[in-house]
Amino acid sequence: MDAPVIEKKRFFCREWAFMKLSHCLEQRPASKTCGTLIVGGPGSGKTAFCAELAWPSNNASARHQRSLNRRLLARHFCQTRSEASLSPAQFVRSLVAQLLQTSSERIRHSSSISSSPTIFTTEVTNITMSETITTTTMTVTTPVTTSSTTTVLSSKEAVAEAYVEKLKTDPEIQAALQPKVLDRDPDDALKKALLFPLLEIEPPKNSLFLLVDSIDEGQTLNSLQTGTRDSRRENDHVSRTIAELLANHHHLFPQWLLLVCTARRQSKTISRMFTGFRKISLDDLRKSQIIRDIQQYILARLDQEDALRY
Repeated sequence: MDAPVIEKKRFFCREWAFMKLSHCLEQRPASKTCGTLIVGGPGSGKTAFCAELAWPSNNASARHQRSLNRRLLARHFCQTRSEASLSPAQFVRSLVAQLLQTSSERIRHSSSISSSPTIFTTEVTNITMSETITTTTMTVTTPVTTSSTTTVLSSKEAVAEAYVEKLKTDPEIQAALQPKVLDRDPDDALKKALLFPLLEIEPPKNSLFLLVDSIDEGQTLNSLQTGTRDSRRENDHVSRTIAELLANHHHLFPQWLLLVCTARRQSKTISRMFTGFRKISLDDLRKSQIIRDIQQYILARLDQEDALRY
């Protein structure tokens, strides 16, 4: 089943939330917890907030989200209508694919680097803005320096480059990404193919973050399918959802990487899974900034859409 399209709508307000997230990101190297949980009721704008981080607006008021976007290492949108988006194995594949994409985009756009023949091929997941998840074959190429000019890498690019170098030379990472291995044990794949390599690379200049939207979606679906779980996963404690996968292993995140998840405020299971994560509520009407968001949203819509004024 194809993943539904993530519709990018016109975005208003929430500057305070972006600033809080920026603060969490800056504090990550010294923080004892590796994550932030953005909560709110259904329709409070959690997915819109994440979409704005992934594909920020171009207007002058969007400087905070554009700054955060430059430090977004990878993102994932969980949706009930898309079984693939809820799969722990596909989740790992999509993260690897995005790291490869960041590296390949830097090579293509660098004036001082050209691509050499392919030296390694692996099966991963290609993910686009519409979050359509398909299994494909991606190639990793070796860059060849053709100029003495040194290209300054962003923190995101530096991490992607270092990861790709490890992927090309480490057979254990390659083995963990084999489809049958990954589908059978996504926990082991997450550790061997992503977390352990990221722990070994040189920390980037600036902290980065991993964004996972609606992490509680899979929990609801899984609870309805409890009676159909296969015995191996039941006995071996293999994570059945992305929430379980991250809850079991977020302690292995490098000190420079912040895990940012969104979930419904009412999801007590998620709160227990991610105890200690700093919470940012998008719909707590006791907070003045949220009341101000509502007021500014109404005024902005009235100002920009003539149909609403008549």
